[in-house]
Amino acid sequence: MAGLTANPVTPLDPANAKVGADGWFPDIPLALVRNSVRLGNGDVTTSRLTSAIEAAMLTAFRQLGEWRTAHVLAGAAKLEDVTAEQLNNRNQAEALWERLIISLTAADLYAGNRDISATDRGLDRAMDKEDGADEYYRRAWAAVADLKSFAPGGVYTDVPRNRVDLI
Repeated sequence: MAGLTANPVTPLDPANAKVGADGWFPDIPLALVRNSVRLGNGDVTTSRLTSAIEAAMLTAFRQLGEWRTAHVLAGAAKLEDVTAEQLNNRNQAEALWERLIISLTAADLYAGNRDISATDRGLDRAMDKEDGADEYYRRAWAAVADLKSFAPGGVYTDVPRNRVDLI
């Protein structure tokens, strides 16, 4: 009986399932996240994915709070009003919002899905997942910087990236 493996079960999300944002930032469909990144072997349940997207949104709201307020005060009723620029027939700000949420969600799921194993192979897989989480966080912070480059009034600003303060 050696060599038998179970096929992973692909979770079935409810049709058109999404996580609602706050009305200004757009909702995020679960299928968008599931189809954009490799999330294990089908072992991420709908509720786990929903929780990770919610956590990503909470982090994003904090990172973009002041920036959003500046745009609201300048008259932006929703994120797509920040810029009229398009990419592949999509609003660039909304595309960056999706990238931010997808990246933070993937990082959260990678970081929380460690192999529990005392073997060298298990430890190597855990390190690979940690590297994967770090890469997704890097992508998320790049999306934050790109969003913040859209200043109110259609002006672009240069947002520093990967900067640290030395002690």
